[in-house]
Amino acid sequence: MNFSLENSDNQRVALPSKYNVELFIKREDKIHPIISGNKYRKLKYNLIEAKKQNFKTLLTFGGAFSNHIAAVAVAGNQYGIKTIGIIRGEELADKVNENPTLQLALSSGMQLKFASRKDYRNKESEQFIERLKAEFGKFYLVPEGGTNDFAIKGCEEILNNNDKDFDYICCPVGTGGTISGLINCSQPRQQVLGFPALKGDFIKDNIIKFATKTNWKLIADYHFGGYAKINLELISFINEFKETQNIPLDPIYTGKMMYGIMDLIKKGFFPKGSKILVIHTGGLQGIEGILESGSGKGRLSKEANNHFGIKCHEWTGARIYHDDDALQECFRKYVDAKYSFRDHSLFLTERRRYSALFDLRKDDYKRWAKGLKAAGYATDRKYPDKLISLIERYKLYEYDKEVLGASITPYEKPEDALVSHFVIKGDTLYSISKKYNMTVEEIQKLNGLTDTTISIGQELILKPTPKEY
Repeated sequence: MNFSLENSDNQRVALPSKYNVELFIKREDKIHPIISGNKYRKLKYNLIEAKKQNFKTLLTFGGAFSNHIAAVAVAGNQYGIKTIGIIRGEELADKVNENPTLQLALSSGMQLKFASRKDYRNKESEQFIERLKAEFGKFYLVPEGGTNDFAIKGCEEILNNNDKDFDYICCPVGTGGTISGLINCSQPRQQVLGFPALKGDFIKDNIIKFATKTNWKLIADYHFGGYAKINLELISFINEFKETQNIPLDPIYTGKMMYGIMDLIKKGFFPKGSKILVIHTGGLQGIEGILESGSGKGRLSKEANNHFGIKCHEWTGARIYHDDDALQECFRKYVDAKYSFRDHSLFLTERRRYSALFDLRKDDYKRWAKGLKAAGYATDRKYPDKLISLIERYKLYEYDKEVLGASITPYEKPEDALVSHFVIKGDTLYSISKKYNMTVEEIQKLNGLTDTTISIGQELILKPTPKEY
């Protein structure tokens, strides 16, 4: 395997002149068909070190559609070192032929061991590592995702002298290794922006551990619900971007990042005249895998009869572990799907902040969608529009007749029944109540507020009362 890599090219992205910013993508994905982007960078010095210490075997960890597992397998094959992959999920052992990532790893000579999700959560413990050594003998250990000091060293070589004029450096974030390397080799005046593929703030700790500068920021609004979660909007964007820019993106990392960057450009986030460099981290082999997995959906419903992503909390029954806001979170596992629907109903009916929704008509799905968002059920600002779109696309309102016992037409409330108000600077609940001829208490009840705290941009659902003159 040749590690004398020349600098990757920066490809301009065509943008309308009205945005007055320049956007380029560093095509790290072209380094190698499989060992591309940050995987090449992270493995480079780890493989050199393994050879230096006379290791004959490299062992690492990953999930069913892990770009890291595929890259390690192919790199080991080309570099002449045996590879072992510890794969999360015993249930995958008899499904290898259905999984393109695992098929590639096997065909590249990687030995696969499938670990239960319970054992996998302890993969970094000394006891677990010693068990692996007893089974496989001496090996060089590369952590899940590949992030360690040698990986950071490799990622510090992504930027070069031609990149010093850029104002912003953007990259997707998984374990925090790539962005840490970029931060370390960036110029003091440059701002490094990371776009996490997972929900939650835990990635910050990893970055702080490895980064030597503070000129970075995480943009956590474009994870599309969590790791490997996608929707039609994201897929449409990826397809359109490939069509218009001739640059392929993957749905787990680069697709979400580019969606976020384009959205920020449209919103004026970047000052006029800014030069933006986006790091394409590769991972394109994951496209086939994510699509064959059912677009990252269905595991909780298929294996646990959990149709609403209900987490364990005080649950004492069977459980299943799944990546969500954080890796390997605990979710309830039901013997029958009906109990999932029961618990979701209890979730809504037993919480005070949703009480105002039950004043709405049962078939008024549009107001229910907006009311759920206002009560804090979802953080996505587009949640009501997305939910309404799905209901109308598949005519789900037709199922209301089975519950309500009548043939119904989609219910439309009068325009002045409920309205949305987006909080602006200077707004208080009192001033808003006067504007809409309501009481503060009515607004609080309708939106599930426990106090008078509101924030700029927050959407409030209001029911104006006509003023008497």
